Amino acid sequence: MPMRFYGDIHPGMEGPYCNLRMVHRLLGNSKEVSRLCELVSKCRQGESKQLYQSAPCDYNVYGAREQKDFGNNLFRAGDYSGALQCYNQALTCLPNDAKLLTNRSATYVQLLKQQRSADDERNYLEHALEDSQNAIAADPSWEKGYYWKAVCLAHLGKRGPSLAAAAVAKYLFPSQCATILAVVDRFGCYDALVVTTVQDLLHLTERADSKNLVIVVKEGRYELPNPLQVPENAVMVGHGEVQITCSKGVPLKLDKTVYMENITLSPTKESIKKLTEKAKRCLNHGQVDAALSLYNEALILCPNDPQILTSIASTYLKSAEQKKDLPSERKSLLELALNNAEVAITADSTWLLGYYTKATSLAELDRKQQALAAAAVFKHLSSGRDVPVVAQRYGGLQVQVVESSDQLRCVFERIKELEGVNQVVLMKEGSTCWKRVFKFHNRSSSLVKEK
Repeated sequence: MPMRFYGDIHPGMEGPYCNLRMVHRLLGNSKEVSRLCELVSKCRQGESKQLYQSAPCDYNVYGAREQKDFGNNLFRAGDYSGALQCYNQALTCLPNDAKLLTNRSATYVQLLKQQRSADDERNYLEHALEDSQNAIAADPSWEKGYYWKAVCLAHLGKRGPSLAAAAVAKYLFPSQCATILAVVDRFGCYDALVVTTVQDLLHLTERADSKNLVIVVKEGRYELPNPLQVPENAVMVGHGEVQITCSKGVPLKLDKTVYMENITLSPTKESIKKLTEKAKRCLNHGQVDAALSLYNEALILCPNDPQILTSIASTYLKSAEQKKDLPSERKSLLELALNNAEVAITADSTWLLGYYTKATSLAELDRKQQALAAAAVFKHLSSGRDVPVVAQRYGGLQVQVVESSDQLRCVFERIKELEGVNQVVLMKEGSTCWKRVFKFHNRSSSLVKEK
């Protein structure tokens, strides 16, 4: 009976493919599940085309098993060169046998201990790593594929990939791969944290004290409410298809010390940066409509990003300057600028440019009390800076910050004595937030309640 290999299209392969599909489904490998479903379908249709054509083989499966046994005996006796030859012969007949592949991977690693050149050592390690990866692809349920992958990467000095492989091995096979000594010897002890929910991701910063923190993210889509700062030197690896999104910008804030594998971020920092930089160039050349189009495209990727929102508001303000001779159109543009500034403040109440563009828009619309209120919040948050347009139109303003009713009464008494001076009282009350302008007998005074 002719031998069949992974990728062959033959009715006799339907059963093995179904079993392998079940294993991949349990492990969360959706891509492999889809591929195996396709293979099963083609086997049922009786297609003769082969996706994988193996080289002609003179050995039968029993001969390959015999070579494997010879190799195992030589390996135990310390004859690693002889064991390597036996495994090579066996793999010519069974190229997708996961156990043979990991046996040969282990043999390559043992050969490193013999006196050889640096080039030879690296060559052996690269072959061993390739065998371990092929073993995982051939049989994802075989724990030694993950084990030797982590070992090879540790010997190659690749900290992030090695810790990622070790953590996945620990997650899938907690009893067999709880600790991989080669990884610990090279990089120290590691702590693996399995993430299955958004709440798990939000707790990442609480583990910043761990030297080798490895986060294994299970397959799925994770929508973060705000961008998350990943601890320094952390390793993140996705198991299956993992997508992390955030409407307020790039989901994860990563520095150069963080390693990430098999995780898709949406949007990416590069895609947003490319759009906003192009918009700035258009704005510098007076192409306001083109700039607005690009900023709005970026906003689709990050619907609540305060920086993009205030950039759009500033662009509307610039467009309004060009429409001074068209009062109705100018007013519409200023209203759009104000709306975007307010949305930016709602997204991030500490975003300074939100208050700056809001105050500017209100001043241009000649809404004095509201403009003074927004300018007062900006002045308070920016430690005393004024909004130029507001100062030019209405003069300087004094901001009084109060946190109690007693302080408020004292401020009211002082306000009555300061006629003709713009006075804004900024009230704080716990963590609640409401905004409202109050008119006093002193027409230059306002009371605003803000965060």
